[in-house]
Amino acid sequence: MLSPTNIYIYIYIYIYICVCVHLNFNLVQAAREAKALEAAKNDLEKQVKELTSCLEEEKTMRVISLFTVNENAEACNSVSSCLVLLIWFFYSLSPTC
Repeated sequence: MLSPTNIYIYIYIYIYICVCVHLNFNLVQAAREAKALEAAKNDLEKQVKELTSCLEEEKTMRVISLFTVNENAEACNSVSSCLVLLIWFFYSLSPTC
């Protein structure tokens, strides 16, 4: 026959098991969230690398266009055509956003 002391012990063990299961569930959920955050961080780092390379490419293209404008400016015969080239150059340097 179960004594009241044994019943309390069984209740205590049951509560302890429930708490352990709940804590384990929280740990599993936290691990999943950590994996999701890690994946998001990796995606953002990849986007930063892509944007940085695009920025470097844009800088290179602008330098090339500057040399092209300078070469065209040297070939200009009139002041007005040189002015048009300068306006085009400064317009191309303006941000597109």
